Amino acid sequence: MEQEIRKVGRPSVDFKARQRIIDSARELFTQDSYEKSSVRLIGKMAGLNPSLINYYFGTKEGLFEAMIRETLEPIWVGIKQVLKESDQDSFIEMLRIYYREMKKSPYFTRLMIQSLQLPATNAQFQIVKQVFLEFSHAIRETLLVKLSNKGVLKEGMDPSFCRISYISLMIFPFNIPASVLSMHNYDLNEEFLDKLFEHNIKVMQHGFLS
Repeated sequence: MEQEIRKVGRPSVDFKARQRIIDSARELFTQDSYEKSSVRLIGKMAGLNPSLINYYFGTKEGLFEAMIRETLEPIWVGIKQVLKESDQDSFIEMLRIYYREMKKSPYFTRLMIQSLQLPATNAQFQIVKQVFLEFSHAIRETLLVKLSNKGVLKEGMDPSFCRISYISLMIFPFNIPASVLSMHNYDLNEEFLDKLFEHNIKVMQHGFLS
């Protein structure tokens, strides 16, 4: 009975420890690299015994997948709403959610792209590929079927290319090299991303959205 009460009550110390591991892993994986971010370093940053990583996630690969999926979870919620509503407002809102979440960890998208450039046999590649396929499948279903059928896309626009444009607006800002941003006197900060988001909404509205 006592165990059941804990499950429905406030987050336990164990839950907080698990979240600290996820947060530390995200910071190390995105700022350094997957290879250099050892279980020992992640545990040290989280202020916890590294053995807890094995306890919660089994392996470093398990931690990496959990970190990827939990970082993207709020975006999955947005995708589900778009699939449900299938209108222009929900479509724009999904992009807003992506920018909002990625502002918290602006180099996360870069980690995803770098992972997809690894050999197909690499475990990091396999994990990110699976997550990316799930993500792109939802966008493909929305753009190719629902939005097109409901007249959300302008007449004559190819839904498959609209999908590529939409994904580009999502991914590219978070994958621009810092040196290129510097050349144009920009920083990958919250102010820049907020203004860019509003600009990209206008681009879509004057471009492929009806």
